[in-house]
Amino acid sequence: MVASLAGCAGSSDDTTGASADGEKEPVTLTFYANPSDNGAAAKVVEGFEAEYDWIDVEIVEMPSGTDDRKTTLSTVFQAQDDSIDVCLIDCTWPDEFIGAGWLADMSDVYTDEELDEFIPSTMDICYGDDGGLYATPAYINVGVLVYRTDLLEKYGYDGPAETWDELIEQCNTIVAGEAAEGNDIAGYTSAWKEFEGLTCCALEFMWDYGAEFSDEDGNCTLDSAEAVEGLTAMKTLVDDGLVDAGIRSYVWTDSQAIFNSGGAVYMRDWPAAYQSAKDPENSSVSDSVGVAALPSGSDGTYTTNGGWYAAVSAYSSHPEEAKLFAKYLSGYDGMLAYATENGMLPARLDVYEDEALEGSAVAELLPIADTCKNRPSSAYYSEYSLIIQSSVTEILDGTTDVETGAAEMTEAIQQLMDEDGDS
Repeated sequence: MVASLAGCAGSSDDTTGASADGEKEPVTLTFYANPSDNGAAAKVVEGFEAEYDWIDVEIVEMPSGTDDRKTTLSTVFQAQDDSIDVCLIDCTWPDEFIGAGWLADMSDVYTDEELDEFIPSTMDICYGDDGGLYATPAYINVGVLVYRTDLLEKYGYDGPAETWDELIEQCNTIVAGEAAEGNDIAGYTSAWKEFEGLTCCALEFMWDYGAEFSDEDGNCTLDSAEAVEGLTAMKTLVDDGLVDAGIRSYVWTDSQAIFNSGGAVYMRDWPAAYQSAKDPENSSVSDSVGVAALPSGSDGTYTTNGGWYAAVSAYSSHPEEAKLFAKYLSGYDGMLAYATENGMLPARLDVYEDEALEGSAVAELLPIADTCKNRPSSAYYSEYSLIIQSSVTEILDGTTDVETGAAEMTEAIQQLMDEDGDS
């Protein structure tokens, strides 16, 4: 059963345990899921209910906007309401939700061997200060480099750029060559509007050159030489005229429209954009599209984890059954359902080998899945992100130089960290 929040279900069924004759009494759980998932959540529920036939799961679809989803969950949790049993939470929320006491510890339903099946980098944000396990990845979402295979071949390149320096060189060559033929094309497009997408992209550039958000003492280090080098590479794309002219106002759908109409050589986006670019109904270049890991800097290549995690409400009336469902959601079958139905990337490497994914875009993205890196885990992440967006915008617009912008960004974040006790 699926409901929207407009007609949100009330509290979960309050029966649990076993009857006098030993039969398990029926239990109904409520699962707050993401909308527009192409039936993935329903398929997960179907598989779970077949295995645990005394448990029914009702799906409540959260709003489409990530911020609206957070508001929805926070409102219910703050009221200590039991109408949520299991929910999906964004990968930037665990620290805040754990600190507020809203999530239940799931350590008792996992063995160390089972936890080892997850991609290690996806698990860093799942634990509380007490060592408890409060979330597990349901699926991940990673940044990818989508590119025009025909243009790379035309200009004699064997494959996509593996470093940012190579990408800049290729783009300069191809843009100039196409301009000489009267074709107006950008070398690179992405979503660099002042929103969360810009934070993701900027962090990736800085990570690629060896920067970290903070040091071992918890002090912000985004003014390091490595961070400056990464932001300089990002700014070079602008200074060399290689980015699409509208990139500073784009969200993801805007950059996808440019690439799918043949307007760019390269695009940084998410896996769903690659699938869209390969679809002839959406793209005029569908037969000339490839995907690769993001280019590397001096320290390698890293991509932002944009995944969603399974969590159990601390106020659930059926915590044991809720933990069973959350574990199934983050298990092999749950991840496979999200991969086959909605193209979401599993957070377990073994799922990529399933025959149901053979030849799929998901299987093609396996090498990239293991490069994901988490954004800072903090109850104040939203504030940190706004500072990053504002500072990077000033750098890209040229209203401040890279070194000054990085220093001011770090100072503002550090001040917030000091005020809130994060450092």
